Amino acid sequence: MSDETVWYRADYWGFATDQEASPVQDPHDGGFYVYASSDLWAARAYAAIRQHQDGVRRSVYRVSLIGEPLPDPDYAIFPEFVRCFSATLEEVIEAHATMSPDEAIEYMCQTYNPPWPGSDSPMYDSDGFPTASPAMREAGIDAFELRHLGRYQPPKVIGDSAEGLVNRRPD
Repeated sequence: MSDETVWYRADYWGFATDQEASPVQDPHDGGFYVYASSDLWAARAYAAIRQHQDGVRRSVYRVSLIGEPLPDPDYAIFPEFVRCFSATLEEVIEAHATMSPDEAIEYMCQTYNPPWPGSDSPMYDSDGFPTASPAMREAGIDAFELRHLGRYQPPKVIGDSAEGLVNRRPD
């Protein structure tokens, strides 16, 4: 990644430029990070999805990352997604999420739908719901059991849920 990379972030609506972006606590390591993407459409999609999920309005900002960008563990195979400890909001790109949740899910699933590791099987079906990886299917988990997660969940969330299903099953 070069210093010329332009980073975007979906954040709460109404922040002024030159403010610090709001960090989010990572559920896996407990650290607080600012997540960003070099893909403007992905940032727009994330704003739409999050706004739909929690009802809080989101905007898309161009940001300057502070510190070294680290791969986003949920999207580690995609260099377009990073996290860092801080970022400054530089410019409002889109004041309110204008993509519909369905458009956002379709974009993310078509653009960032990698195969499960070690397979050609995609992580999401055409509606954005998680599919079961080969390892999950081997453990007796099918896509129906993952449907409760909802549409377009990060791969780590899908894997953690599947692991929880396996661990709750009697031997």
